[in-house]
Amino acid sequence: MIDIEMLGVPASLVEVQDDGMVRYVGLNSLVEQMLGIDEKNFIGKTPLEAWPGQAGEQISSKYKTCLSGGKMTTFTDEREGEEASTFLNITLTPLRQPGSESVSHVVTVFQDVTDVMRQKRALREANARLELAIDVIDGAFWHLDIASGEFTASKGLAMLADSDPSKPFSGEQWMALIHESDGCAAGLETLMSGEVGTMTTYYRITTLTGETRWMRCRRKSVVDETGKVVAVCGVTVDITNEKLREHELEQKSQRDPLTNLCNTRAFDAKLERLAREPDGKPFSVAIIDLNDFKPINDNYGHLVGDAVLKEFARRLQDSCRGTDMACRVGGDEFAIVLPGSDKEQAAGVAQRLLRSLGRPFVHEGRTIQMSASIGYAEYGDFDDVLGMLQAADTMMYEQKRKKPDSSPYGLLKLTA
Repeated sequence: MIDIEMLGVPASLVEVQDDGMVRYVGLNSLVEQMLGIDEKNFIGKTPLEAWPGQAGEQISSKYKTCLSGGKMTTFTDEREGEEASTFLNITLTPLRQPGSESVSHVVTVFQDVTDVMRQKRALREANARLELAIDVIDGAFWHLDIASGEFTASKGLAMLADSDPSKPFSGEQWMALIHESDGCAAGLETLMSGEVGTMTTYYRITTLTGETRWMRCRRKSVVDETGKVVAVCGVTVDITNEKLREHELEQKSQRDPLTNLCNTRAFDAKLERLAREPDGKPFSVAIIDLNDFKPINDNYGHLVGDAVLKEFARRLQDSCRGTDMACRVGGDEFAIVLPGSDKEQAAGVAQRLLRSLGRPFVHEGRTIQMSASIGYAEYGDFDDVLGMLQAADTMMYEQKRKKPDSSPYGLLKLTA
């Protein structure tokens, strides 16, 4: 059974019973501290018994989803507190005994994403206030008369385009700035036809100075006394800064805070996108386990352990190619997604990593020798992503069983 105390992140472990029920068999100290719970109140209980009310129903449902699909399941849970809500990103990872296809245990990892969710909420509220402000401030207003084709606009439209606001700026000039792939979003056909009366769209332009900017455009049709659409008017604002903040928050939610590698959420999403691509381009995955990491934490503390993980992550990233995605998917578990690569190319990346680990890591006067067990597989050899991951896992565990025991601490050893 896995020792969840060595994971270095808040985690719990459940065992799958013969009847398909899951019962808690372990919680580490980090999850007890994060959630303010006591392990003795969970051991031997099902999620419905351990968690009161709706929380128990939700996590029990997620365990069923994880077991039925046989793959990692990630969700965000909001927990109401006395003063404010807490948001947790929860990842369920199924474990199998070597040589078996049945899931025997599930590791649950908890990540506090309260700050990220609060920032997203604050961003949504800021956008709502901005939309209200547009109604009362002088922005980039424009008007199109359908019968004559006459287009008029405020000086703000020219300013958004980085043009001289003292000179007229036509609709044709503006449309020429819009990215080709966003042309449908910028079109007015549904408003002019009367299909809809109002709409808000988002698109990118390339300004006259060559800068890419995001626009939000609120439009409204104008009808005559018979209900016929005679004009379309709107207001356009630059939302580039908001888009950049959204992108920054999204990046943070897909990064491991310790190593800055992509996390499990990003790993799963990347594999799903590659598997859905219609052109059938090859891709591979490598599963990597840092050998004998637990003794470092046990004997020298988590600060030294964290330093080892960061250095390992750096060497892992350096061993990857520009198109590869390096991830941390567990305490001492890592992975690489290799788009456009077969298993031979994956093997080449694995060999580069192993060679890089041959160099000792010196930390605060101590010499640390690292090693890893690596398994890899190519998607085209299997029916689905799960089959590919299982094959890579199996190969990795075979490598781990073959490694020599070169010291009391195995291949990850530290000397003062």
